[in-house]
Amino acid sequence: MAVLGSASARLSTTFEWLTELYIEFDCGDWGFLKDLLEFSPRLQVLNMSKSGWCTWGHDHVSKTCWEEPTDIPGCLLHSLARVSFYGFEGLKRELKLLKYILKHGAVMKTILIGCSKEEKTVQKVEKLRRVPKASPSCEIELSSGARGATWN
Repeated sequence: MAVLGSASARLSTTFEWLTELYIEFDCGDWGFLKDLLEFSPRLQVLNMSKSGWCTWGHDHVSKTCWEEPTDIPGCLLHSLARVSFYGFEGLKRELKLLKYILKHGAVMKTILIGCSKEEKTVQKVEKLRRVPKASPSCEIELSSGARGATWN
């Protein structure tokens, strides 16, 4: 991800046939994730995992945090059905991303959140379950693993 992340300002290629994406990202890649959604119109499965070397306990405001795209990415409206997020800590930027996906994921079926079973993190997942969803059939599942050892 380091090579692609450093090129995020230049991402302008549309990945027309990309249907499944496995991505590990760090603190500075939130903007790149937004670009990937915008340029992957047929994306069906998105598996995300945070890099272990980044200090995630701090939720400071920075220009690298998740910002909503100007237009809703086509994959959210037409094809994205499954999202996995490993390493979820319940930080504001993580919640903002997942709320956006829930709000606009018209065909979303499952969001799998891999996190520790700390009470405050589990409570934040429970709050996500109450967020209005574009897809009434979307289920939020909780996994006790902070890391995705195997991708489904």
